Amino acid sequence: MKPLRERVSAPDALRLPASVAGVAWRRIVRDDVPLLLELSRACDAVDTPWAVTTEDELALWLDDPKLRLERDSAIGFDDSGRAVAYGFVGQGDVHETVVWIELDGAVHPERRREGIGGALLDWQDERGRRMLAAEDSTLPGRLSVDAGEHEAGTIALAESRGYRVVRWWLELERDLAAPIPEPSLGPGLRFEPYGGNEELTRAARNDSFRDHWGSQPVSEREWREHDELESARPDLSFVVVEGEGETKRVLGFAIGAVYREDWEHRGHSFGYIDLLGVVSDARGRGIAKALLARSLAAMRAEGFERAVLDVDSESLTGAVGLYESVGFETVRRSMTLAREF
Repeated sequence: MKPLRERVSAPDALRLPASVAGVAWRRIVRDDVPLLLELSRACDAVDTPWAVTTEDELALWLDDPKLRLERDSAIGFDDSGRAVAYGFVGQGDVHETVVWIELDGAVHPERRREGIGGALLDWQDERGRRMLAAEDSTLPGRLSVDAGEHEAGTIALAESRGYRVVRWWLELERDLAAPIPEPSLGPGLRFEPYGGNEELTRAARNDSFRDHWGSQPVSEREWREHDELESARPDLSFVVVEGEGETKRVLGFAIGAVYREDWEHRGHSFGYIDLLGVVSDARGRGIAKALLARSLAAMRAEGFERAVLDVDSESLTGAVGLYESVGFETVRRSMTLAREF
């Protein structure tokens, strides 16, 4: 396959989105967090009324060294100086099977259907293609937009620009008042806290997700920054290990998180299972189900009412069936729309 620089075309010029409907654009700067938070909360109320964007999530985006704000960001203002739209064009630290560029943005609900979103997506698509065209890699290239299945406007806009649904994702919930299976591990395996096993767990994550659709390795920096989020709960995170000392190895992990700001919006308290995985050569030994049971029991002990997680609807590891077998049910669906090169 030819390198991406020969497969993808894009203009060299760096520009901002086109000025439409009286919106003036500039680059985002670190001090824009309050503006972005206000705009994101207005969008959340319509697009994701069950969840809200937090300040530390925004700060993490802006501090990402892979996100060059002077090139890969835009924020739009109306005549009164109110922020009414924003957009980012970002990518991960490591590309192993695909060079994946993610397009993230939003338009204030009061200013939709005025062409602002189209101008924003056109700019993001151009900037994303420019990033792909700078790559010597022969890997596939992908530009993607995420949307909930209820976000008809976003879906129609993306499809009008040539984006197509390439993956569906499920959000599942479970009542923690229902019986929880007793966690059980085979000989030579034991539970340990996540704390103190961070790097071994990152290695296990990269192995276990290697065959998952679109998944790329997580760098040490990305893993560390995730652990620093306010939502991170190492006390609700567990690993299954075998061996001792230099032979010690994490075979499976369940990483928990708590998004307290979302409790009011959902109408109940809940714990979130951010990651659950088992390394490829240890699958089929009941490790995932044991970790899931351990996590559910810990969340119940905290007094949470429900457990929540997200999963690839076409997971090759049978994850959907595993979750359903212990009482999880699908509550909503979302999708990834993409252009692929």
